[in-house]
Amino acid sequence: IEAVTGVQTCALPIFEDLKSATKNNKDKIYIDNQLSKTEYRLRFLCDYLTKKSYWWNYVQQCKTDGVKTIEIQFENSDHQNGRMTHFDIDKITIEDIPAYTPYCKCSIKPIMKG
Repeated sequence: IEAVTGVQTCALPIFEDLKSATKNNKDKIYIDNQLSKTEYRLRFLCDYLTKKSYWWNYVQQCKTDGVKTIEIQFENSDHQNGRMTHFDIDKITIEDIPAYTPYCKCSIKPIMKG
């Protein structure tokens, strides 16, 4: 449910922008430009959500496998930007995990005890 709400929150403004930009406009070049811009925004969003979903499912599998702690391995300091690096797997939220941007290359590593 959390992921669906996130998609709706991100995608609905994109379609509202397209609707308002093309409403009562008959200029084919302008409309094509708006459609192209919307396509770019949707591709950007899909890339971001795909990576976020991948890492969320990875965390859930780690939890199933008995892992208690994970480490976020940041691609660069811009992505870390004050974020924590270690998480108790029972307390992590979807906002805590990569992707932090659509082109994020940060990853997650399980911390194995013993």
